[in-house]
Amino acid sequence: MARFTLESTNRLREIEATLESIHERPAPVLGWIAPMLRELLGTDKALTISYEPKADGLAVVPGQTVGISNDVYPFLDRWLRSAPERWAAYDPLCPEPSHRNVVMGTADLERMTSMATTPVVRDVYPRFGLADDDMLRVVICEGPSLLGYVSLFQASPFEPHQRRLLAHTVPALRRRLSTERLMTMAVSTRRLLDAAITEISAATFILSQHGSVIEANAVGKLWLERGGLEARRRLRDAVRPLRRLPTGAFRVTPVEAPGVATRYLVIENAASGNFDGVRSVGFRWGLTAREIDVLVALAEGLSTRMIAAHLRVSERTVETHLTSMFEKAQTESRAELVAKAMRAM
Repeated sequence: MARFTLESTNRLREIEATLESIHERPAPVLGWIAPMLRELLGTDKALTISYEPKADGLAVVPGQTVGISNDVYPFLDRWLRSAPERWAAYDPLCPEPSHRNVVMGTADLERMTSMATTPVVRDVYPRFGLADDDMLRVVICEGPSLLGYVSLFQASPFEPHQRRLLAHTVPALRRRLSTERLMTMAVSTRRLLDAAITEISAATFILSQHGSVIEANAVGKLWLERGGLEARRRLRDAVRPLRRLPTGAFRVTPVEAPGVATRYLVIENAASGNFDGVRSVGFRWGLTAREIDVLVALAEGLSTRMIAAHLRVSERTVETHLTSMFEKAQTESRAELVAKAMRAM
């Protein structure tokens, strides 16, 4: 088997190095790799594309074209709305194993599928001047999932060394596309996590690996506001392996994803003795900040007089708060109010 030229080897190494280098907010590789692949193989035209499922079929995710009109993407997107079910030589929703990460040419596909009569070849290729070209392509997958599609065209038949050059880029392309997908999923997961903590009744936080607060739910924000620097210190200690708080103060769960710094989901246990669990119930019931203070005092067993003294208000004011709390919690007595709060923690 003939070796690559020095020039081809150097270009191949440059492409692999570029694919392995990922910045904080990387541009999608399918949006910039086409000219590099075209130059590597010395072809006339190149196209990259991907697809994503939607309710009524598939949507085109544009990549990049070289030597082919960019109109191919909106045209293909419209065409797919009425295209036959088996419009390509493979299933874009779940490519067959024989098509995954394997470089194939026109002759290979003709032997497998009668490519000339495939709807996309028959209806789309002529419109964009590809009908008479030889093709070399690879369907890049992670398991059964399509990551992207790379296709190159030229007027003359592809040479074996061109096929081998493209095959050498596939592992790095697959790793890059897989990493991009994981990073996108990590961002989506973070958004879901941020939304989820608002539904947790206890004081809940997302912390960085160094213990800084990234996000907190409503109860957690009140906890931080009232606890000040000491509260933040306790949170930092909760995620430091060598300085853990006593068991039961917090539940700490690492949130990890490849290529993303570890985050921690930290939830304060109601049993920690400071009645933040009661406060969280008050938030869910829509109690005011002062009504929550009264609820906590009730849970501590204080009388109306003691609550009034503690909050520096009149006993009548405390009674007014209690009446409002009974209505919001749909209870009729202090004992029922506290019991219901404890059950809801």
